[in-house]
Amino acid sequence: MLGTQTEWLLQIPNERSCVESSLQRQTNMLDDLIALESVADEAIERLALLQLPARAVLAGLHYVYFLGRYGKQFGGDVVDGQGEAILTRLSHALPLLQSLSPEPYGASANDAIGAFQEEAAKDEGLAKLLTYMHFSEIVPEARRGRIIVERDGDNLRLRHPDDVFAIAEARDITLSELAVPFSLQENGQIEPAFSAIATQAPEIDWLFAAKFIAINAHKYRHSLAEADLVTEVSINHMFGFGRNRFLFIRSALLAFAEFCEKLAVTIHLGVFAGKLPEGQMGEGLEWASVNLRADFFLGLIAAASESTPDEVERFLELYTIDYRTKPPTHWGGDGFFPPFARFEEGYLFSPGLVLAFLQVRNAIYAFAKKDKTTFDNYVSHELEPVLLHQAGELLRRGGEWVVIEDIPFPGGQIDLLIGAPQDGGVLLVQAKEIALRLHQQYATVLTGAGRHR
Repeated sequence: MLGTQTEWLLQIPNERSCVESSLQRQTNMLDDLIALESVADEAIERLALLQLPARAVLAGLHYVYFLGRYGKQFGGDVVDGQGEAILTRLSHALPLLQSLSPEPYGASANDAIGAFQEEAAKDEGLAKLLTYMHFSEIVPEARRGRIIVERDGDNLRLRHPDDVFAIAEARDITLSELAVPFSLQENGQIEPAFSAIATQAPEIDWLFAAKFIAINAHKYRHSLAEADLVTEVSINHMFGFGRNRFLFIRSALLAFAEFCEKLAVTIHLGVFAGKLPEGQMGEGLEWASVNLRADFFLGLIAAASESTPDEVERFLELYTIDYRTKPPTHWGGDGFFPPFARFEEGYLFSPGLVLAFLQVRNAIYAFAKKDKTTFDNYVSHELEPVLLHQAGELLRRGGEWVVIEDIPFPGGQIDLLIGAPQDGGVLLVQAKEIALRLHQQYATVLTGAGRHR
């Protein structure tokens, strides 16, 4: 993953001699990388895999992630962390997914995933797509100067500026990944009730499902560790209802996603172990990439969360790629991949992606893109002091720092000042435009604080 790796080697493709010639004449290595990015963009758009309909590509990606996460349990040759690596890079595929056609939709998950796998095997189509997603993750880092680009013969060598930076980046990624929801359940642990349902599928005991959702929704509502980022007022601006309604709907969705994923894993384990017939694998695919009619799905979650279908639909909007519009609408990006896809008749989703991406921070990110005016005028105004206070509290608990909030300053205030008594270092954290003025009077502030560095 980016940050745990200190060097990358990119080979310039021979097929584009005119571009290669241009690259060789350039002295700015970042320009070389950007030119290579243009070549990669053009090549990936022609990939046969991405000429398939939207459901086939999405269901295929759902299944790639599913196998990356659980394949080792099924006896597959899967590298540890492969599923998580795919998860973090999916958002880079969003521009490509916007060009896909919603039709033909396909009759089943088996049809959709089968078509994807057939094209994925041709000319290393899937490997090229995953490589492109990784490349798309690295290039913005180079543009920001966080990765150094050097020429190495016909190759471009990418590295972090130094070892200290690389170590800091690795720690940052480790801390970020701790915020991603993960299950504490032991791999391969199958509940008897799911074994019984697996043998009966496609017939589902919805009474058991409803009980499972109710019990586990309580778990997600009260036991999910998450920073309390937004106020009641901000939640209302974003969704049109309050915090409790948000938590009830989200917990029901997470519980249902857990139900779907457990059933998919149970069927796969049963088939690979020879305890279920091979024909049952088609049902396993249906629960790895779930397709449900909109009225049924919205009604199910509404009943489980004591909400209305309209409230559930409003919740889902910020977490959905909507193929009913041309081009498809979504509010994802920067690591956030909307786990739901909306089509004319229903919703398509990966249970694993639902469990990974329903954090409130992703709703904040999506709303900032969807309605920038309301976000700037209301949500951001309330979000800034919450984030700054949480940062201050974290630092107070985590070390011997001097932490002072809201220091009066000519023309405004300093939001957060952090001092290190050990070496006299001072860090100013500023969330508003006054940060520009702070730079001009930086020495005065440090002198007033009695510290220099």
